[in-house]
Amino acid sequence: MIVQLVIGILFSIIEEATTLIFFLCLFRYEVKEKIKEVILVSVLVAIFSRIIRMYLDLSYAVLLTMVVFYALFILIFRSRLLNGIIIISMAYIANMVITTIDYFIVTLMTDHLFSEVVSQILYQISIILANALLMLGAAWLVHKKQWGVSLVQDSFSKVGRQINILIACYSLVGMIIVVQTVTTLEVSYDNLYYNIWIILSMFSLFLLMFLLVRNIQVMQKQMKMEEERLYLENLHSYTEEIK
Repeated sequence: MIVQLVIGILFSIIEEATTLIFFLCLFRYEVKEKIKEVILVSVLVAIFSRIIRMYLDLSYAVLLTMVVFYALFILIFRSRLLNGIIIISMAYIANMVITTIDYFIVTLMTDHLFSEVVSQILYQISIILANALLMLGAAWLVHKKQWGVSLVQDSFSKVGRQINILIACYSLVGMIIVVQTVTTLEVSYDNLYYNIWIILSMFSLFLLMFLLVRNIQVMQKQMKMEEERLYLENLHSYTEEIK
């Protein structure tokens, strides 16, 4: 029992850390400067999550873990409240979506039932390691291609704050829906396909929201660059007139 708990905590640390690294890259945080904080938050959350699940129902344990995760992220990373909600909620949504898809693929490739795959430690470890590699690869690609969306830049502007509030509200609602869906999936596997489609729909909406916000920020930058270009042209014309 203790050995299984320790193994679960170790692999939970890997899962939490890699997912957090990806979303920090996605929202343009300096991961190299925050690697100690990432490890500290991941260790504390993994220990709390594994222990609290022994005493509480799954849905309450997940929600309480998310609250602790959020509080630790705000305190240790010194991040803004809205930014913390966005990062933690979307990290959970993405992690649950990918993990559920992995389990679903394993059930299709093997003769085991979904409940049997979820309960076997070998499949759990394999899926966590696969997801960790996927998260690290995705983080490297996002960082290299500069596909991220900044939550810090222009956060004091009216438009920037409205965008952050919009993403935070969506993220929080999405996380609650996914938590409820995953809880239902763990309790009963009768509506397996129905629940998986709900999770995939939430992830699709997350991608649409991300692309929408990214395009808005790109348009804002282009408008700002156009204003600066016109200002420089006017300044140049005035200088020529003075000469």
